[in-house]
Amino acid sequence: MEDILVCGNPISGMGRGISIAQGVTEFAQRAGIHARMHLEHPSQLPADWIPAERGVVVAVGGDGTLRGVVDRLLRHADAGGALPRVVTIPLGTANLVATHLGCKWKGNRIAADVLRAIHSGCERKFDIATANGRAMLAVGGVGFDAQVVHELASRRRGPITYADYVLPTVRSLAGYRFDPVTITVDTEEVLRDTPAIAFVGNIPEYGAGFSVTPTARSDDGELDVCILPCRNWKELFELGVICGSGQQLESERAIYRRAKTVQISSSSPVPVQIDGDESGFTPVVFSLLGRQLTFIVPAGS
Repeated sequence: MEDILVCGNPISGMGRGISIAQGVTEFAQRAGIHARMHLEHPSQLPADWIPAERGVVVAVGGDGTLRGVVDRLLRHADAGGALPRVVTIPLGTANLVATHLGCKWKGNRIAADVLRAIHSGCERKFDIATANGRAMLAVGGVGFDAQVVHELASRRRGPITYADYVLPTVRSLAGYRFDPVTITVDTEEVLRDTPAIAFVGNIPEYGAGFSVTPTARSDDGELDVCILPCRNWKELFELGVICGSGQQLESERAIYRRAKTVQISSSSPVPVQIDGDESGFTPVVFSLLGRQLTFIVPAGS
């Protein structure tokens, strides 16, 4: 291990992000490791701060923080740099990637356990996807769930909880339009100019508490795609029940595919969310990259 870079989100964990980032950095320094801390947005991370391949980047925050860190690392790799290994210390609302990886660090000894995992070589490979060229690790959505995320983002002030989704959901229910979309999965056009919502998953975990892409695996070299054609609230509710009960793979009302590339377009802009963050509007192209990230996980994960 050459060095450690700790990227912390200052507002994550109701302000705990800074103290945890400082704790990991100082613990590593006391152990004789070259360690430094970065608390600004990951996009502002200087290239000469990014560790080499056997170095480690620790992301302290939620899925959005982790995605920002990985996105910066990808740009660094595209410019000829190496992809260092990554540790995620989850402090967000859903923490989908950390849940998938089994990253449950114990609060009173996070720093010590992180260094122990690094030295022990507790690693998991993880496929990297992009959405319109930006990193995607968990699940992307096009349609109603993205509308809720957009509503939340327009009113967000600091850290969020699940309760903060209530009003955006109500507002989305009142104003959502079921616009037609066209979806191409790899080279197959599976839907043309039909109202639908769609999910593209790299992992099975999803913020609603049930899985929309239940067969997704983060190291299998494919993305899972769940498309739910629906023209009104009645059909959306019925399809929600189908997904909530895990029947979308068998239901004739859902379209389920596995692919490396998914293209979604529409004549009117349809909202897009990536890993729980507002991510603009259609058109959007989801692509699985031909590379993997190495995550360091707690021993026994």
